[in-house]
Amino acid sequence: MKRNLEFHADALPGHVHPDDEAEGVPINYMQLAIHHKWRLLAAGIAGLILGHFAYVRSGPEYAAFSQVMVTKKNPPPVREEDRMLTGQAKPSDHIPVITSPMFIEKAVQLGELGKLPTFANEKDLVEAVQDGLKVKRVAGNDRSVQTVIEIRYSGPQAADARKVVDAIVAQYAAHLRDASLEESSEVQAKANNTTEEMFAKLHTAEAAYRDFILTVPEEYRAVLGPKTNATQTSNIAPEDVIHTLGEERNRNRVRLAELKSRQKSIRNAQAAGDSQEALEMQVRRFLNSDGRSGEDADRQMQISIYQSQLLPFINKERELSEQVGRDNFELVSVRRSIEKILQTYAKLGLKFPEGSEAARFAAARGVQTDFVAIYLDSLRHQVDEHQQKDRELASMIQEEGVRAKEFSGYLATDQNLRAEIVLLQESWKQQLDVQNGVANEKDTNGFRMKVLSPVKHELAIKKLMKFYVGGTAVLLLLMSVVCLVQELRDLRLKTVRDIRVCLRQPVLGSVAAFDVPHDSGRGPHPALRYLHAPNSIEAENYRSIRTALLVTAENHDARCVLVSSPEPGDGKSTLISNLAIAMAQSGKRVLLIDADLRRPTIHNLFRVSRDIGVTEVLSGEIDFLNAIRPTTVERLSLLVAGSSPTNPAELLSSPRLNRMLHDAKNEFDFVFVDAPPLLAVSDPCILARHVDGMLVVARVGKNTRTSAARVREMVQNQGIAVLGTVANGVIPGQDRGYSYSHFGEYVSSEPARTPAAREMAGV
Repeated sequence: MKRNLEFHADALPGHVHPDDEAEGVPINYMQLAIHHKWRLLAAGIAGLILGHFAYVRSGPEYAAFSQVMVTKKNPPPVREEDRMLTGQAKPSDHIPVITSPMFIEKAVQLGELGKLPTFANEKDLVEAVQDGLKVKRVAGNDRSVQTVIEIRYSGPQAADARKVVDAIVAQYAAHLRDASLEESSEVQAKANNTTEEMFAKLHTAEAAYRDFILTVPEEYRAVLGPKTNATQTSNIAPEDVIHTLGEERNRNRVRLAELKSRQKSIRNAQAAGDSQEALEMQVRRFLNSDGRSGEDADRQMQISIYQSQLLPFINKERELSEQVGRDNFELVSVRRSIEKILQTYAKLGLKFPEGSEAARFAAARGVQTDFVAIYLDSLRHQVDEHQQKDRELASMIQEEGVRAKEFSGYLATDQNLRAEIVLLQESWKQQLDVQNGVANEKDTNGFRMKVLSPVKHELAIKKLMKFYVGGTAVLLLLMSVVCLVQELRDLRLKTVRDIRVCLRQPVLGSVAAFDVPHDSGRGPHPALRYLHAPNSIEAENYRSIRTALLVTAENHDARCVLVSSPEPGDGKSTLISNLAIAMAQSGKRVLLIDADLRRPTIHNLFRVSRDIGVTEVLSGEIDFLNAIRPTTVERLSLLVAGSSPTNPAELLSSPRLNRMLHDAKNEFDFVFVDAPPLLAVSDPCILARHVDGMLVVARVGKNTRTSAARVREMVQNQGIAVLGTVANGVIPGQDRGYSYSHFGEYVSSEPARTPAAREMAGV
């Protein structure tokens, strides 16, 4: 026999008992609220009444309010980044200020609120006002020019509430005025102090510069201070003098090198034995290279000698010739001087100018002199002269270097002092601009306030709503706790979901709760709804269970199904009878066996006698096929329980039971076996060993989670193959997962019936 169990022991944690886990089914709070809706509604109404009485006892509350418009003052026409004053805080920052204890304390003093009757017994007047004060912005934003702020105060007396709002508004206007003056005065004072400090620093720096100038030598003062033109220091500064001396020394050294080169050249020519004429020609080239060439050079020298030396002697000779005799000593001396000059003139190789003295010059040229030696002698004197000049220039450069260092120190100090003065002057001018800007912005800084409406008052609805909502919430909470506690203590399976969770078995379907019509005693029992009302909701439920059972039975190769329930009264017999009828009308040959030998009911449902049945077959008194009875339903046969035995368990343990069920499966397509409740007796466990599977029927609202957990434990311990479960007695509309409202347009409406006892439906 194939036994594929739907329940496995490892599905439960090892430390959890089935009873404990079954009791831990999560609560569906929405379904719980729907179930107790009338109780919760009554609690809500009682809460409203309680809140009303509490409100009447505490007294009414009045809310006084006023709206003020806060406007930014027109700023001066300057850029925002150039403004000196910040313009106070943003309008949104005013609200925390108004509700602050310090602000309220000033308002209390301004409006003399301590004398009001509302605050007669208040120890902390500021806190009392703060508790009832509400301030909010109703229009505008921080970027708006205008912002509307509402000031509201709630209190037990309307007149006192209005006075509180008046005091807050007056204090707010004073706060805006004082804040604007405070900021502008503070910034103005800072600007004035800074300006004075900058001016004092500038005065000190200028005095220090004047003292410094007095310490500078007179020769440097002209080049210090601000420059008026680009050439002021070109020939005065030590650096310029050093540069000029250096250039002069370089020219002197070049000339000295040139003179030495000439000396060396002439001496080398003399050593080489050159002729006198060649040496004189070389000397003449040197003279020509000095800038005197050909006749122009001779002419210039002649004129120079004539004007400076020869001409004065010639004139004196003429005067003396006319005045004294030929042998006069002075005249002789003058003539000797003229001869010496002419000789020198001739030695130099110069031509005498045309005139009366040409003969005397020609006679003087007859005297031979060493012209080259004279030139070398002249070069020697020039070399000595240039060497002396070089030494003097070097000494002058050294002296000017010392002066340059001294001048650099004075110049650096001068530049630093003047730079500091310029910086202080610019800072002082900027600070003057700041000071003037603060003065211009002083009257345009901050906000101005205007009251838009006088203070009014109204009855505070919020307090009334608080009492109503509070009373309702309290009683609803209490009732919810009561319902929740009751729900936690109630272990019944209230929904199909509870059955599936607790039994851990697939639910093949559910049967709606129905009223059994009046039993006339003729024909099959009215509880057989599939037979009497095939278009009813419950009949459709049986069809659905039949379809699901056929699929499950085919998957498990089950043809003999045992039907049982946890406890008596769960409706297993009614369900198995209707299910057998539905199976037979689907075209299958079905046998319904009543194996509940203790409280058999199948014979009452089908109105047949129970004289011969299972008891007689198992005891061997009658053959199985002879004990089967036909019914009014085509293809449906019955095997009733028979007479009540004294030992049902022992009788069911007979080997004939297995043969009987084996023969039943050979003769019929499907066999249903009605068994006693699982928790009542051990008979179902005995029968389960001989069938292909068991179908468990649980009644919603009757079975408990504890009984479901025990059934699951029994199935686990006995190794019973469970094909699934069926939820019986589901009330339409209470289980949202299994609602039957959608069947309304397909099923027929039956006439109203008088409620009858539902014992047969719960069999």
